[in-house]
Amino acid sequence: MNRRPWLTVTIGLLPVLCVWVAKVLLHPRPFWVVFYDPETLYFYNALRIATARWPLPLETPGGPVILLSVPLAFLTGRTPLTFDAFRLLAYSLTFALIIGTAYILARVVLRDLPPILGAIAIFTFFAAPQALEYITVWSPEAIYFVVGSLAVIFLWRELVEDRGTLPAALAIGMCIATKFTFVAWVPAHLLAMLVARRWKKIPAAIAGYVAGFIVFTIPVIPNYGAIFGRLFQFASRSGEYGSGSSALTAGSVISVVGGAVMSAKVWHLAIVLIAAGAMVAAWRKRELLPPLVFAIAATGATYAVAIRYMPPRYILANGVSVALLFAIAAHGIQRRAMLAAVCILAVLVGWKAIDSDLRTHRARIVENVASHHAIHALVRGVVVYGWRAPEPSFALRILAYDDRWIREIEKRYPKDGDYNAWHGGIQLPHGARDWNYAVLNDEDAAHVPGTRVARVGGFQIIRR
Repeated sequence: MNRRPWLTVTIGLLPVLCVWVAKVLLHPRPFWVVFYDPETLYFYNALRIATARWPLPLETPGGPVILLSVPLAFLTGRTPLTFDAFRLLAYSLTFALIIGTAYILARVVLRDLPPILGAIAIFTFFAAPQALEYITVWSPEAIYFVVGSLAVIFLWRELVEDRGTLPAALAIGMCIATKFTFVAWVPAHLLAMLVARRWKKIPAAIAGYVAGFIVFTIPVIPNYGAIFGRLFQFASRSGEYGSGSSALTAGSVISVVGGAVMSAKVWHLAIVLIAAGAMVAAWRKRELLPPLVFAIAATGATYAVAIRYMPPRYILANGVSVALLFAIAAHGIQRRAMLAAVCILAVLVGWKAIDSDLRTHRARIVENVASHHAIHALVRGVVVYGWRAPEPSFALRILAYDDRWIREIEKRYPKDGDYNAWHGGIQLPHGARDWNYAVLNDEDAAHVPGTRVARVGGFQIIRR
């Protein structure tokens, strides 16, 4: 029995801590590089609640993220100019929550495992594609380990220790309130309950899903119509953000699934090996069969939910279910040779995940900072920036949707406007009557007149 949960947590999260320190303290990503759209969405919605207003509709509920964001917004000040301070607090909170959740996981689900195997189970989530990337992106994905692990803890107590169903159902509702991709856990849980002969508790489970979702989406209840409308749009289309064809063909399914597998071959090979080991362990210890059924069904159903469009973040919930599979499989690891082999494979897979994440992090910073300097060498006067432009003013302006906040941003960036393709086109800074240059991607540039004078990365520089 593992009587040293802190040792398990320390070993499992030490590599994650090193990545966090490298990306947050040593080589931080400027807020205007790549991920400012999810981060500013939750930042501004927190500011809206902090100023007694309802948040704007999002394409995903994100309730727990908004709830966590509000106290951070109060701490950093209710102004867009404190966005960087907000991000630092958010990343710190993320890691603190990860540590706390991992400790509870070690005390409950991993308590019968040696510390090294429990540590590998914890790190399994972070070996999933984009898991390490999103612990420093304030978004629903940042807390996947936290909400998913809490659900797994209550599921374990229900299915293995024969405790109550309602806490597990409420936790799954909380997961769905974080992002709709967790809806795949509902049929997986119900199936596991049938296997565990707990079918009489199914009505309580369904009530728990609904109650958990409502409680953790209280900040966005007025936006239910827009949220569920966007959900239908995403589910009925095969492109990014609800675009593309409504047809679901065998060819499109093969393309989507094949692309996801081929882009993360090592991870998917690990899933197969871990699932096989979990099946063997559950055959030997039949009390592990219900959580095994849940983990396998949840993993498969997550792919099914994202069958139309499958970037890694849409199937990141599988990081938690595969970690549960490893925890089950670890019960069958008894020989030292097998333990050594598992540790070696874990180090190799972990090293690949960490190396890939840090390389991507550095490359994004270098590329965007270089583009930022190149653009500023070419433009002057009043400049209008468009989507994904590597520019601080644009990152703060584009999703503010509040004239008071825009005026505050213009105190720091008085000559910068933005091109918002969704709402009104060109937005000039206060007091400006016209613009001198525009920095736009090819799609937006087609709608703006002027002389194309240069190109920097994926952006056209247009002179009025």
